This record gives sequence, C-alpha cells and structure tokens, in this order.
Amino acid sequence: MDFEALRNLWVVFLVTAASVTDVRFGKVYNVVTIPTMVAGLTLNGLASGWPGVALGLQGLGIGLALLLTTLLFGQYMGGGDIKLIAALGALCGPSFLVVVLAVALPLGGLMAVAVALAHGRLRESLRRLGWWLRSRLVFGISESPEMGSSLRFPYALAIAGGALAALWWRS
Repeated sequence: MDFEALRNLWVVFLVTAASVTDVRFGKVYNVVTIPTMVAGLTLNGLASGWPGVALGLQGLGIGLALLLTTLLFGQYMGGGDIKLIAALGALCGPSFLVVVLAVALPLGGLMAVAVALAHGRLRESLRRLGWWLRSRLVFGISESPEMGSSLRFPYALAIAGGALAALWWRS
C-alpha cells in the first residue's frame, strides 16, 4: 500500500472540508479533525511502526501546544483551526507542520489585513494589535479594551494554503 499517496490524499480532503465549512459556517468541525488525528497516528504506525506513531505524536503535540499558546496570549485563532493544525501534524509529522505554519501564518496575516481593509477597519485593527502588544509584552496586562467587535475570517483557508505548499515542497 502506498501510504504516502494516501496521506497526501487525506491532507487534500481534510483542508478542503475544513475550508468549506469555515467559509460557509465559520467553523472547522471536530468530525473532520479528530478522526484525522486518529487516522494519522494509525497510518504512520502502519507505514513505519512505533517510530511512525512517535512522529505523528510529535506533530499532534506541536498542534496542541499551539492551542495552549493561543489560550495564554489571547485567542486570536479558533480552536477548530488549532485542531486542524494538530490533525495535519498527526498525519504528516512535525517537519511537514513547520512548512504549513511558515506559509499559513504570513498568509493569514495578509488575509487579516485584506479583511480589515475591506471592512474599513484597518486603522482600528492596527490600533487594537498595538494596544495588545504593548499591554501584554510591556505591562503584562491580558484584558483588551472595548474597541468594537473583532473581524473574523476563515483562517482554515490560510492553513490549507500552507498544507498545499507543504505537499508541493515535499514532492
């Protein structure tokens, strides 16, 4: 069995499903991410035995560490997005995840700027970001001021871009 082709196909399915539901409903559902975590560990185990499982667990751990980090520093990425990253890590391992994040983080930043511009709220968004950085890093304050509602956008699209780039990089 060609485990690499199966993993690649699963990655494409996963990021497509997550992107569609995130655009349409504003959520990445557990019904997609949790089975992928289990399947990733299983496929890695079938392909490489215990070292494969360990590789999948490392990728899963990186994704879950991101969840803890976002909870500590203010939740700017949704839990579904973090579980999507963790699922990709369980499926393809930590080195794949590094490429995903190296592409998805700046792509997500560009998307955030585009959404803020489209809604005429770039100045407010930059002011909010500056306040957060100053208060968190300089003063250690975690509460943010009331400056209106946050803009939301489907971050799964940025993660999908990172995953597709990682597949291309790996081929």
